[in-house]
Amino acid sequence: MGNEEIRNETSQKYFSDLTSNSSLNLGNSQYSAENLNEKVSLRILLTNIQNEYDYSLQIYSINGPSNLIPLNQKQTLEKKSSTIAELTTSIIMNYYFEREQKLLIDLDKYTNNGLSQKFSIKTTLGCIMGSRRNTFNQLIPQSNGENITITAEKIGQGEDIFILDFDVQPNKPVDWTDIKNKLIFKLNSGNNSIYKSECISDNGTFNSVKIPAGILNKGMQFIFIDSKNETMADITTNIKEMSTGKTIQVQMSKNRCFNLVSKSKLKHILSFIDYLKAGVQIGLNIAIDFTGSNGHPSSKTSLHYIGGPEPNQYERAIYSCGNICAYYDYDQMFPCYGFGAKINNVPTQIFNLNFEENPNIHLIPNVIESYHKALNYLKLWGPTNFGPILNSTINMVKKENDKYKYTILMILTDGIIDDVDYTINCLVDASFLPISVIIIGIGKADFTAMNVLDADENPLINDKGVKAVRDIVQFVPFLKYESNPEKLAEEVLKEIPKQIIEYYEQNDFDIDPNRLMI
Repeated sequence: MGNEEIRNETSQKYFSDLTSNSSLNLGNSQYSAENLNEKVSLRILLTNIQNEYDYSLQIYSINGPSNLIPLNQKQTLEKKSSTIAELTTSIIMNYYFEREQKLLIDLDKYTNNGLSQKFSIKTTLGCIMGSRRNTFNQLIPQSNGENITITAEKIGQGEDIFILDFDVQPNKPVDWTDIKNKLIFKLNSGNNSIYKSECISDNGTFNSVKIPAGILNKGMQFIFIDSKNETMADITTNIKEMSTGKTIQVQMSKNRCFNLVSKSKLKHILSFIDYLKAGVQIGLNIAIDFTGSNGHPSSKTSLHYIGGPEPNQYERAIYSCGNICAYYDYDQMFPCYGFGAKINNVPTQIFNLNFEENPNIHLIPNVIESYHKALNYLKLWGPTNFGPILNSTINMVKKENDKYKYTILMILTDGIIDDVDYTINCLVDASFLPISVIIIGIGKADFTAMNVLDADENPLINDKGVKAVRDIVQFVPFLKYESNPEKLAEEVLKEIPKQIIEYYEQNDFDIDPNRLMI
């Protein structure tokens, strides 16, 4: 049975009040990028130090071209040995996946006579979080071999949920005709009503439900009632007893009783940072629209014109969003494609942007270079079809079959798509896989129809009636944020952490605890 959303209004209000500071709602986990509120502390380690020197350090957040915000006072690093020094005071930061959180580290090296050398290192919090074990390493430029290591540690332990799931079975071969489809249970903890179920199914199963474990720390009281609200049975138990798979006998009347067979379990909710620390990588695929409506690349009015005083919209969108996503892919290899062009005078639905057998391109600047070169070897054509690139991504993910790899497909397009129905079918299929799709609308076209794909309010349904299990699409028109590339990236990427958590939650993905502890 699927996860059950609460139906009882009184219980729903109680639950909402009780968990106003929680990211979890009864029945379905509800996350939003704005409310993840993830915080990290930074630990600084210097290795290969020279013992005759002292070292001090200060970290700044770079907020704009000339605005430095100190995150700590200048502090002397404590020497742990003749080769290692450590900053023992943690620096605490809010962490946002979708932002370019730039950091400046000023490192001073002292002798007894005063300042000897001064070093500055620039990085980003995303670079630290996207590195293996959330740990960034760098040899300090122009030093005598000193190396800096910055490790980000999540603040807080997260929360546990109790997945309540059980069957009801008669312990005698008696007629249950009057009970099936009528039996309901109410769940109380302490003096509070938590949940009211729907009627039992024909096979004796109630819908499972997720409940924050903290709500149940006073125990659980099950009151079994019939559809007329008359009490049939009453038992008291707790999380530990229900999590052991124990069968509990419940007396309904003098001659009738049943067995409660529990399949319930306690589960720790992993945060986005937990998944990163465990080694989940976020791969980026890029698809560029080369249809005729973009205008001939040699024309200054073309969306693909590359001779202007600044990069065109396609380039700026790739830089803004691609540079952030790139932090979370260890090998920095990005499969890149074009669609809607003629190659050697033959219309093609999809082609590798580098015109090589392998579509992978190393580093975002090389993606831009390949884009420039591609304009010399193709003719803008049509139609605007998303289906082929979506299919290619789906097949790639299935072939890789790597549970520690999550793929973002970034589609840059100037127009309304021509294969809406087929695209919806593909997006429904992709919703079952570790895939998110971000679409950036380039130019001044009417992108109203893109809201159908975004599906924030109405889930996508394919032509066979299958509903998407997740909302995996985010559409943003470039011109809305043309003057603010940071805001563009935020809007495009802000739903990614939520979508990643939802995917792993829905697929009951359990990370080996040792991966989180190393």
